[in-house]
Amino acid sequence: MASEQTSDAALMIRMVVGDQNVGESQTVPLDHIENRPSVTRVYDDSLPTLAQQPDIVILESWNLNDVEHLCIVEETLTMSNAGLDTWLHSPQGRYVMAWEQGVIDSAVADVFGYNAVQLGFPQCALLAQNRIPLRQTADEASAADVRCDLRQLPFAAHSIDLIVMPHVLEFHDDPHQILREVERVLIPEGMLVISGFNPLSIWGLRRRLAGRASPFPWHGTYLSALRLKDWLQLLGFEVDRAAFGCYAPPFERESWLRQWQFIEAIGYRWWSFAGGVYLLCAVKRVHGMRLILPGWKQARSARKGLSIVSQKEGEVHE
Repeated sequence: MASEQTSDAALMIRMVVGDQNVGESQTVPLDHIENRPSVTRVYDDSLPTLAQQPDIVILESWNLNDVEHLCIVEETLTMSNAGLDTWLHSPQGRYVMAWEQGVIDSAVADVFGYNAVQLGFPQCALLAQNRIPLRQTADEASAADVRCDLRQLPFAAHSIDLIVMPHVLEFHDDPHQILREVERVLIPEGMLVISGFNPLSIWGLRRRLAGRASPFPWHGTYLSALRLKDWLQLLGFEVDRAAFGCYAPPFERESWLRQWQFIEAIGYRWWSFAGGVYLLCAVKRVHGMRLILPGWKQARSARKGLSIVSQKEGEVHE
């Protein structure tokens, strides 16, 4: 029934809301929820919705006991972050995320607006230092506030002021579509913050030596900062800030990482482009337009005015 009413898969939401009729589900046409102010808030107990093959499920933190997930993203996505949680708790992961947290905190501290979204890495609160009132995480993992396909973000166009994407593009099979969706939902002059692993570094060399079946983060397709800048410029973004960090080799032991802390200052001074991780801050630019209308009115000729006739010399002598 839902497929006949709409072709937009982002409107297909399947959820069972617990009430006094336990075990019973109710089918409601999607036109009842089309006029809701926001698709990111569906928590009406009196209006449970049921649709086939949903793409997104939105969680409400105060109503988690009443929501049971039945199905999410029928299509098997090729993105695989196997071992992400393990890596985040490893010395290597803590080393990378500590640098990124500090740089992102300084980048988003003075960004104002109404809505901010973090795409990916819901385990890390990268928007903690931002002062935007509504901050959400969106990802394909169940730990996110909004569980969705990143290629079809369930947000209205020109509705997000700030988006942070930590290591999303290099671990997804369709990074171009994700960037197009980000450009769609960002408001004009909105900010985009992207972090990624640098292929022109020791970390990039380590990935080349690893196989495709290696755990996170060695199975991704690393994108260079220059290549990502070109993609952003084609979408109308202006990169106004770039930073590189994590110059130590990708050791797995914390003691070795501490011994190589001296290379951070040296690398930043002499080969800043070779950091293992980079951060790009871009602003969405939308050029204004002012219509120049043709001058249809013809210019009127100046009226002939009276002029004083000078006397001739002969008349003066008389």
